[in-house]
Amino acid sequence: MHFESAVSLGARIAAGQTTSVALCQMYLDRIAAKDSLINAVVYRRSASKILADAAASDARTASGTRRSALDGVPFTLKAVLEAEETRTSTGTTAVDYYPPVGADSDIAMALKSAGAVLIGKTHAPGGPVFTETAVFGRCNNPYTAGRNPGYATGGSSGGSAAAVAAGLTGFDIGSDAAGSVRLPSSYCGVYGLKATYGTISSAGDIWPVTPDRPPVFRDLCTYGPIARSLDDIAALLPILNAASVRKPDVAPLRPFTGPQLRKVVLLDKIGVWYCDTVVQAAFNALANALRAAGVTVVQASAFPLNYNQYAGFYDALWNYPGAVLNTYYPTINVNKRSWDNTFYTGNTRPFEYHLSGMVEAAKMRSLLASVMGDADLILTPTHAVGAPVAGTTIPDTITYMCMTVLYNITGNPAVSLPLGVHSSGVPFGVRAVGRHFRDLDLIHLAKQVDRYARGFVPPSL
Repeated sequence: MHFESAVSLGARIAAGQTTSVALCQMYLDRIAAKDSLINAVVYRRSASKILADAAASDARTASGTRRSALDGVPFTLKAVLEAEETRTSTGTTAVDYYPPVGADSDIAMALKSAGAVLIGKTHAPGGPVFTETAVFGRCNNPYTAGRNPGYATGGSSGGSAAAVAAGLTGFDIGSDAAGSVRLPSSYCGVYGLKATYGTISSAGDIWPVTPDRPPVFRDLCTYGPIARSLDDIAALLPILNAASVRKPDVAPLRPFTGPQLRKVVLLDKIGVWYCDTVVQAAFNALANALRAAGVTVVQASAFPLNYNQYAGFYDALWNYPGAVLNTYYPTINVNKRSWDNTFYTGNTRPFEYHLSGMVEAAKMRSLLASVMGDADLILTPTHAVGAPVAGTTIPDTITYMCMTVLYNITGNPAVSLPLGVHSSGVPFGVRAVGRHFRDLDLIHLAKQVDRYARGFVPPSL
């Protein structure tokens, strides 16, 4: 059962076919038996606390007071998301701590309120291609676990995707500022959603949570479920789309309308970057299958995003948050700093620098909207190229991220689906991109695409 969807596991509990206690013990045993090959689960709660929470869920089931369809289903969280009494870390010793009782991120709080049972934390963050950190070491791709060489998981939610793919958890939640949910979901052969920006609370994420983080970074980072089924993502979205005392401005999702897939736009080239032959062939085959099914398929020209634009966003994305963390972590500064001419020790930029990034993002949103037109979805490869060998030096990260960052800049919801497998044995995905706040419709439309894709195929573990 460890490879079943979270929704299926919840249904088994509700029907009396299994219990939350049994499922939690199953995953604890699975982690003990298999995680040494993968190094995905970097912190595990005590078994007694996990099983006590599971027993409470089983009591609710027995009394007919289940909180949600996922009540009793075990889950994990990316290590940067706070959850009381669990290790919270960015993978560097400078930012590693255990929150006190009651210090849950809003994401952890929402899932616990729905009755899901937290097992522990998963490896993070590493970089956009590799999940390898000073504190936790290397996270291995489940599809090449035990092989030499192994291959990259993608990052930075590599531990989240690896744990889901390896059957170590029911589901996980990752964060995504440049592809960090979608990239590892692609290389680990699972489903991963980057929700519309602002629809899932950031409170309790130690990486970008300080009010002093740069505006460009703040407006790129969002969150989303990583799972073995699109049904799981559909079930999790309403749970995660909740406002809180700390984050009352969470934007509500638009109601589900049940749209039918009639037209898609293919966007398989970004600037000067294009797909390798294996990824392109699988992407073309999917497009042909959709055409044969009666879907109108339109080929877009290359999206004009260039090196300089990427570099400008990366400068704001990666350099400044590090300075914020080194200066303020772990104390969250409740007083928002003035955005004048200087911000952080060692890193200064005029306000106009950040404003120009916002202006550029607005232009990209407008341009992407014109590319999408009246189509239901944009379809694009999640990765342009196959996963590199773990531990190797790659010439640049943009080649691996070129298909993802655009949708952080524009804020559109985007979900990665398993599409194919490379010669290395490592999967790769295709991404469906929807309209702002129409995440529930996006998942429904993506299911119609998923009929012609690969689906989740468990690794041989």
